Parts: sequence; C-alpha cells; structure tokens
Amino acid sequence: MKENILQYCIIFCTKYKKTLLTEELHADFLNLTYRYCYENSIALLSLDIRDKHTVILEISTEIAMESPHVIITNLKAYLAGELKKNYPQLKSKTPSLWTRQHFIQTIGVRNDELMEAFVFNQKGLKD
Repeated sequence: MKENILQYCIIFCTKYKKTLLTEELHADFLNLTYRYCYENSIALLSLDIRDKHTVILEISTEIAMESPHVIITNLKAYLAGELKKNYPQLKSKTPSLWTRQHFIQTIGVRNDELMEAFVFNQKGLKD
C-alpha cells in the first residue's frame, strides 16, 4: 500500500467560457486526458465536463511528484496542442484554449461553494 499519496480536485475553464468542449470533442478530450495521466503516472479518479466550458478533474499523485500547479499547467498545454492539431477550427475560435487560472484543492477538504465561485468569476459569459 502506498503511503505518500495526495488527492486533488482541479478545475479549469475555456478562455472566455466559450462552449468549446462540445460532443464532437468529448471523446478525444477524455482519451487525451487519460493518456496524459497514464504517461505521467497520475491516477485520474474522475473527470467531468460541465456547460461545455468547465473541466473538473480529481487526481491522485505521489508526494514526490511535481506540484499540482505544474501538473495542471502541463496538462492544459498538452490538451490545447493536441486538440488544436486534431480540430483546426479551434485555432480560429480562440488563440488560447484555456484561461491561465485554475482552482486546486485537496479532496479531503472539498468546498463546492468555493468551486462554484471560481467558475462564476472567470472572465467571459456570466452565468
């Protein structure tokens, strides 16, 4: 049994809350996310896409791995590159697929109100 495991809930949104994560992209997005996590020894516990612009991940990592900030920054860069390569129309919709911000909290202290406030306060369309 591994003793030094941390679990995080991570949220990030598309730039300007554009509804880019459509059904057309959904399967590729899931596959790319699973691939990235597998290749980087990250356990993907759950993945949820809400309102076609918000991604909620729950991951598990060993303490000795990179910080959650580095993990999510690298994941967002990987996903943006691969999705734009597979779906060139994304390049014309927005030059940057994701906002720079992301929300990270440990799963043990998950606060849904903070999560909703983060998504609501992202620039773009107001809910």
